[in-house]
Amino acid sequence: LQVTNAADDFQLQVTNLHNVRETLQYSWVNTGDSASVNQATVLTGGTATLTIRGPDNAVVYQSDLVGNGTFQSALSTVGTWSIELKLRGADGDVNFRVQKAP
Repeated sequence: LQVTNAADDFQLQVTNLHNVRETLQYSWVNTGDSASVNQATVLTGGTATLTIRGPDNAVVYQSDLVGNGTFQSALSTVGTWSIELKLRGADGDVNFRVQKAP
């Protein structure tokens, strides 16, 4: 598991998962009002769900990490956001990056 958690830039990568069932939660500082999410996950089984919440705890982004590409979160406010990765029987590789939207 490799995690980079800096202001305006969060990245998580884990490889060779085998039937992993775990929930990971992180606090992340965003100095902007929205985020850009890049997904590059390859699962051969199970699910991986990414949920991002703004400082008011409202969900601004949620994805099952099946589709890869770059996506935009909903608007929120500057502050400490939360990032949650929920793995349920996950097999494969999970890789995503969340950055302050330009």
